[in-house]
Amino acid sequence: MSGLILPRRLEPGSRLWLTSPASSLSRPESLEDMEGHLRSLGFEVETAPAAGSKWRFFAGTDAERARDINHAFARPEIDAVICTRGGYGSMRLLEAIDWDLVRRNPKIVMGYSDITALLNAVRQRAGVAAFHAPTPVRPQSEFTRPWLMRAVTQAEPLGVMPTPETDNPDFTVKALRPGKAQGPLAGGNLTLISTLMGTPWQIGRPGDILFFEDVNESPYRVDRMLTQLLLAGVLQQSAGLAFGQFTGGAEDGEEDSGPTVHDVIAERTATLGIPVLMGLPFGHVRDNALLPIGCQAEIDADAGTLRVIEPAVS
Repeated sequence: MSGLILPRRLEPGSRLWLTSPASSLSRPESLEDMEGHLRSLGFEVETAPAAGSKWRFFAGTDAERARDINHAFARPEIDAVICTRGGYGSMRLLEAIDWDLVRRNPKIVMGYSDITALLNAVRQRAGVAAFHAPTPVRPQSEFTRPWLMRAVTQAEPLGVMPTPETDNPDFTVKALRPGKAQGPLAGGNLTLISTLMGTPWQIGRPGDILFFEDVNESPYRVDRMLTQLLLAGVLQQSAGLAFGQFTGGAEDGEEDSGPTVHDVIAERTATLGIPVLMGLPFGHVRDNALLPIGCQAEIDADAGTLRVIEPAVS
């Protein structure tokens, strides 16, 4: 485990802290729906004071949102921090979070999209596993829920990530580069990973299996971000790359007149001597499978699988 700290597993009656580290909710009243959904899974729920707030385009001021995060880690009765949604704003909190407090009081932190900044900092600054997973603003699908619940309630390796049945070739797992490798998982939203390059919060260490997803990004913008990661040497130092779903984003006529996002990913990774998989079931899609950041995994491009080989909770 290389010193990775695992948060304790959830049990019936575990207390979840519902918080909004990034954008405000379009419907603050949807908090009641989220609370009801999480309670239906057998958990107790507390909602952070700023979770339904609005300041500019954020869920409260930076100070309020950071306070809600720090407050959760200061309370031993809180077992998990569940982010309501992404949007934009979690990177504004990174310097205001008490990372020593997070390290001393490890808890499950869960979200995706813009929450990528927070999740990877939990692993890199506090040494604690974090959970790239659906937010409760939309209920999990029947495909997503069993995998997610296993990850947070059972202290055993997750094994091979499942793949839903589909006739859509864009959602079919395929190998872009052959090979097999092991390493800790890191990554999330490509835009956030690109944005944090060159900062103290840069995502990705040598030997990581990096994973990526995004939404509403045109192929040329995906090309630009991947090229930035190539110029920075980040992709080359990785053990392997796993690409999830890249949905929306093509400009009018772009798919007919130029390369697709999948074409761009294939071309930008073609010269890397590491295994690369594309089309895994995570991202801004209904079937958004959980990935435990910091946990050891094995990518096998020849078999088309991503396997989590150690527990994510204790």
